[in-house]
Amino acid sequence: MIENSFCFDDVLIVPFFSKINSRKEVDISTRINNLKLSLPIISANMDTVTGNKMATARNISDFLFHSKSNETPNVFKVGIGGGSMCTTRIVTGCGMPTLQSVMDCYRYTNELGINIIADSGIKNSGDIVKALAAGADAVMVGSLLAGTEETPGELVTRSDPYGGAFYKKYRGSASKESYEAQNKLSEHRTPEGESTFVRYKGQVNDILQNLSAGVKSGLTYVGANNLTELKQNARFIKITNSGLIESKPHGKN
Repeated sequence: MIENSFCFDDVLIVPFFSKINSRKEVDISTRINNLKLSLPIISANMDTVTGNKMATARNISDFLFHSKSNETPNVFKVGIGGGSMCTTRIVTGCGMPTLQSVMDCYRYTNELGINIIADSGIKNSGDIVKALAAGADAVMVGSLLAGTEETPGELVTRSDPYGGAFYKKYRGSASKESYEAQNKLSEHRTPEGESTFVRYKGQVNDILQNLSAGVKSGLTYVGANNLTELKQNARFIKITNSGLIESKPHGKN
């Protein structure tokens, strides 16, 4: 029997009456191991996303967690094949929607006190809220931060319908370009990612401020003062494709 599996666009969180008077009251800080983050967002360990500048911007860092084989891991980075530059699901036929992966893992990690970082497929602040509600303690993002001033790489000028603009390189960690840079090309390995240019977005803190405001707003819709209450209060519903269309701006010509 084939099981159902849900991605971020398949569901919404049901809003209900909230006693929260202001988004300023909402605390979206989180803790990963003994490290407290004021914002539950971590930059992806991609060479066109996280470098020295990104790692020191506000509270964003590129975290790598290691555990020995005889130790119980204390952090799970959850998500395979959902990244914007990832082709793993196409190349290998394997993968799992990130939202579903987080929900499945949280059933066990919650009792064991293990943190979850949702990684891949997160396109906006609404997806961040859904990932945190499903059980994640933080999210790891690449495309949302790609093209900002703090990402590695030089600005390049490219022609576009508006006459030209600044862009920066953005590529998957398993793309051919990245493999070449890491000297990983071999007979037994094929690329599982793509490369592209993204339009320059300016300072990363401006992006983070918008994401933070969106996440805080999401919590107020379910009466949650913090991420713990979000997990307790959130109730997901499945929506149809018509519901997804209705959820997006549809008044533009």
